[in-house]
Order: sequence, then C-alpha cells, then structure tokens
Amino acid sequence: AEPLFRSRFGGQFIFQTTRTSDLNFIHHQHKPTLINKDYNMNYREIINELNENLHAFPEAETVFSEKQPWLKEHFLPCISIDLVEINPEWKGITLHLINPQEPGDGLIGELTQFAHNEFIGINWLSFRLNEDNRYEFLGDERYFLRSQVNKHLLTDPYLEKYFAENLKNYAEQKKAFQEKTGYYGGEPYYSEYDGLFLNSLGGERIESSNWSTSDDIPSAYKMTQDEDGNVTITHNGNRFYHIASACGYSYSHGADNIVMLYEPISRLVLFTYDWT
Repeated sequence: AEPLFRSRFGGQFIFQTTRTSDLNFIHHQHKPTLINKDYNMNYREIINELNENLHAFPEAETVFSEKQPWLKEHFLPCISIDLVEINPEWKGITLHLINPQEPGDGLIGELTQFAHNEFIGINWLSFRLNEDNRYEFLGDERYFLRSQVNKHLLTDPYLEKYFAENLKNYAEQKKAFQEKTGYYGGEPYYSEYDGLFLNSLGGERIESSNWSTSDDIPSAYKMTQDEDGNVTITHNGNRFYHIASACGYSYSHGADNIVMLYEPISRLVLFTYDWT
C-alpha cells in the first residue's frame, strides 16, 4: 500500500445530528453595516519560531467547548493564534489550528455523508468560535468515523493501528516541544517539516489548490475563483479570510496542508485539507 503520511521521526506508516442552538446562532446573526472590510493583514511564510501570540501544542480544554467534550477524541490541537499577530483589530480573538485524527484513507467525512449538513461535508469542517475563544462544532459526532455510533463502519483492521500511531506520534512531538528536544530543540532543521509550526500565516488572499476543486463546499457558503486562482468564500455575503496553514505531519500525521479560514462577523472558522 502507498504510505498515507510521513512520520516526522523518520520512515513512513503504510497503514494507510446538528445542534439546533449552533445553527440558530449562525442563521440569526445581525448583519453589520460594514461587510468585507479590507484589513491589510500581515502575511508570512515558514513559521518556525513562536512568540507571545503563537502557542504550540495547546491543551484540548482551551480549544474545545465544554458542551462538546467528545471533540478532543477527534482532533489534535496544533497551535493557537492570537489574531493580533496578523491584524491589530482582532486582538484577543484566538483561533486554533487543529489536525483531525481522520481520515486514514480518502477524505474526512467521505464515509459519513448521512451526518452532513449545510456547514460540514466531505473535506470541509465548520466551527463557531464562542466568547471564550473555544470551538463549537457545527454538526454532531456522527460525522466522525471514529465515533462510537459509527463503530460498525470501521471494518478495516489497519485503521485502529493507524489511529493509535497518530496519537503516539503526536504525544512524542508534544513531549519533544515541551522539553525543547528533537526537532523542536532549535536549528538546524532536518527537513522542510522539522520544527515548522506553520506553512503560512495571515494574508488577504485565499489561493486555490487541490482542496478548492476536490469536493463541493457546504451549502451555507459560496465559493468563487478568478482567473488568477484567487478564491473568495462567503457566508451570507461576508468574506472569509485566510488565517493559517500547516502540514499535518509537522505535528503528527495527516494532510499536506491544513487550511484555516475565518469569517469575523459570524465568528465562523472553516477548515479544509489539501492532499497531493
């Protein structure tokens, strides 16, 4: 079998009911008088150093809403970003780049289409950022193949081994970061992924890639693309902004690029994943 992700410690692994309150929050947002403001956000690439606004390997309790404790079973927190780092007007708003445990093969959500709604679909995930800067998933746990209710769908024996390796890899990476050893102990970096926290941070533009053509975006959003490959995604006419991207295997496993977008009016956080 072809390797599904690359280990940061060398080698490759060969194994390859929506909450009504959340949806009501989105649908009944008051539309502001200022829409699609140009923020002139800072943009950087290849982020391998942290500062007071960038916090790697945050604890799950600071990332996910207490209302959905099961989210920590499905995502590995990579880095928390105070948005003042890219836009002074967003000081105090913190987003979290997170890496899903799934898929393992194919695309996330591909085998659980019965749980899709207007905010989540194949290769697309949505969260609302609450007042405590924690994520509330705009769907229910049936979306995730690893949920207990979907246990009967896990018929391939290698998947459990794959998920276990993900967790082990992530724990090793987090320990190395906390102890400032291994790839997180400082330069030199052994490859383009070693010690790399983010591929990109900030910026006005959303550039197209495999993710923008792989599967239809959920119906709550509208996506267009110009002839130069610039993508515009909106919700109720309000623009999403590119916040950050990172390689999943910089932290454990996963997509070649995790893409995180933000719509500040409804405080929506949208994730998609680029696979090469």
